[in-house]
Amino acid sequence: TSNNANTTGDILYTVDTTGPTMTNVTINQTYLGGVRNINISASATDINNVTTVLLEILNPDNVLNITNRTMTLQFGQTYSFNYHSNTTNGNFTVLIGGNDTFGNNATRSRTSFVIDIINPTSTITRTNSMAGIIRAINATTITINHNDTNPANWSLLVFYPNLTLRT
Repeated sequence: TSNNANTTGDILYTVDTTGPTMTNVTINQTYLGGVRNINISASATDINNVTTVLLEILNPDNVLNITNRTMTLQFGQTYSFNYHSNTTNGNFTVLIGGNDTFGNNATRSRTSFVIDIINPTSTITRTNSMAGIIRAINATTITINHNDTNPANWSLLVFYPNLTLRT
């Protein structure tokens, strides 16, 4: 015959139907008092290669403010995106997703940040005192009304007449 050889062997292949996993989604500033540059980062892993990591930002009305922006691979599995915030007041939602070399999509991860550019308003009303003088024997009521669209981190400091802080 013609010296042909017949051999058999196994062929292994993997079917990948799972998208990348998004973890460690962080923002370097979650509460902004005005226009700022913020850094948004996330880790993306997959049994094959991560092809793209995408970011979307929803404004306080849940309307897309940033759509399908590609995040930059920084090192290892960490991707980042620099966002220059605008002057819209309120809570913003960040969605991060991506896909792998087989086109499988990741389940999107979510985080948020707040832009607060409206100054709070406060009013102080004092009752039951005589001409602004509070005496130890007189009962005095002080009412404080504080309004802010994003109430957080405010305090009332009370001082003695010699300007030492009452604790």
